[in-house]
Amino acid sequence: MNEPYAYSSTSLTNFEAGWLARYPSLPRGHVIVPGTGNDTNLCAEGADARLNGTLLSIHIYGMFGDSHTTEAAWVSDFNSSLCGYAGRAVVTEFGVPMTTGANYDGPKNGINDLSYLYAITDTVRSQGIGSVLWTGVKQATQTVGPGPCENASCAITSLAGSGTNLSLSLTNQSGLDRLQYGWGSAITPAAVRAAARCCAASARTGAWTCPARPRPTGLCCRSTTATAAPTSSGTTCRTASCRSTATSASMSQTTPRSEARGWTSGTATAAPTSSGTSTPTAPSSAANLDSAWT
Repeated sequence: MNEPYAYSSTSLTNFEAGWLARYPSLPRGHVIVPGTGNDTNLCAEGADARLNGTLLSIHIYGMFGDSHTTEAAWVSDFNSSLCGYAGRAVVTEFGVPMTTGANYDGPKNGINDLSYLYAITDTVRSQGIGSVLWTGVKQATQTVGPGPCENASCAITSLAGSGTNLSLSLTNQSGLDRLQYGWGSAITPAAVRAAARCCAASARTGAWTCPARPRPTGLCCRSTTATAAPTSSGTTCRTASCRSTATSASMSQTTPRSEARGWTSGTATAAPTSSGTSTPTAPSSAANLDSAWT
């Protein structure tokens, strides 16, 4: 059953309990019970002992009249709907526009869609909740549906071609970053790219600059050289995210999605550089991010 909006909480839990009683051999842990309303609240289902052992379905969207411009407000909203039953919850629907050019690695606060996506992905990760993005795919020419967003904009991939000659393309890398982070990827996406895009530095002065593209975590780079002066060109510098291991070191960094790795060499005149998303040729000596960059 999906979004049983016409049922009161009492009528719904009675129906759900009756269904389970009719099929007693089904493993409770394989049954997903919808939350009250449009799967939007788990209080009644979680509290009903007749439904013990089942999983609980919840839907949450940053639309339909629900709007906040801070992650904290969205986290509070989400938790109030979970009603303390996060251990049994599965987010069977959530989503935001993905085809509009939104940067979901941007600041957490100030824009409803960004605050919402940070809150949902951070919460499902921290509380171990399964989640399903709605929607996963749309046709390249599709302008209506699937999903709740206008102009079919919720889809994170776009399907092109015909027959068996099909191709799938990603509509928003930053949206995928947040989705995968919520699923438990090891590294915060924004932090990876902030460290990976340590901008050009002067080999003479060791002066580093922050990434031009603002980063929500405020990460920046510095050099171990005593004369180094961290500067900012788009975000606030706080704790250094990377540094040169020596004034003679030449460094470049890629932007991999799963892990960040740095390269070092002994070229005295070379300046540390960023290579964007391209893959550099490994120099004679390679070191892990943990040892080459801090």
